[in-house]
Amino acid sequence: MPEKNKSLIGQFEAELLLACDKVEKYLHRRNFTTRTLIQMHGAVKAATDLVMHPKVHDGFVDLLLIGKSYLTVEYIVCKKKYAELFPEEVRNKAWEKVGFASRTSKRYFKKKPIILSRFR
Repeated sequence: MPEKNKSLIGQFEAELLLACDKVEKYLHRRNFTTRTLIQMHGAVKAATDLVMHPKVHDGFVDLLLIGKSYLTVEYIVCKKKYAELFPEEVRNKAWEKVGFASRTSKRYFKKKPIILSRFR
């Protein structure tokens, strides 16, 4: 593996672990699954597994709901500087999962909340 690629993988792993720390602060729960996958398989393989998983994880949804989509694994995988670490299929899947949040966030956050008691 070229030296440049090793340093890029190191940067990617450091960014994922930093995101894990911030997620734990915002969601008030430990992020054991992601940390365990990173330790067992490495950052690139762990990110690929998380992105290609057919189910959407609860933590991912929770981060989208509080407006912290930039802390998701999918968002980090979509960054241009990490493009050479992942095949195009993985990058496209990551963009499918997280891309709608960047395109529609303003529309949802500017609306008034729906009060359900009005409909009863």
